[in-house]
Amino acid sequence: MNRRVLTWDVLCRHGWIGPGYCSLCKRDEETAIHLFIQCTFTNQLWQSICNVYNLQWTWEQSSLHECYTQWISKHKMHPALPLFICWGVWLHRNRCIFEGKAINPYFTGMNIMALYKEYWTTQRVKLKRQVTPFICDHMMVGIFDGAALDGNGGCGFILYISEEHLYRGWTSLKACTNNMAEITALWSLLYWA
Repeated sequence: MNRRVLTWDVLCRHGWIGPGYCSLCKRDEETAIHLFIQCTFTNQLWQSICNVYNLQWTWEQSSLHECYTQWISKHKMHPALPLFICWGVWLHRNRCIFEGKAINPYFTGMNIMALYKEYWTTQRVKLKRQVTPFICDHMMVGIFDGAALDGNGGCGFILYISEEHLYRGWTSLKACTNNMAEITALWSLLYWA
């Protein structure tokens, strides 16, 4: 919000030489407002995550601060969600640049929602997690499942690192078979592991 994110426009002002374009859409100049709000990849991410939580989102402002202020006034139950989405976009962008490969956007969305769900549960509900009793300090346990019906499906996973630490993720899948849903669930679990 303070325009200190090291996007290409900021780096170029400090004398760095580079492509200058957004690494996600590869079309427009990479600025903070473009990367986190206007990019076609980011727009799809916002739309899919907001659909999960039945939230409306439209950006008419010209700065991140104005967008966030608008979000807070409309979505009082989910004030931190934009921060998680922006963080997920930033991590995805950095992986594209530094690892030189495009990462499946489903995983970016799943990662964001898993982290946000964990935060929301911890902040709002304070539920004590029930962990399977056979977990020990040197073992990770993973559970996954996927299903599809009439071309629409979904998948999810839980990865227990210890009794206090776990990762959860889930997503809906369009135009998929049951096998594809199961494989995506396994792939997601292995990715987090």
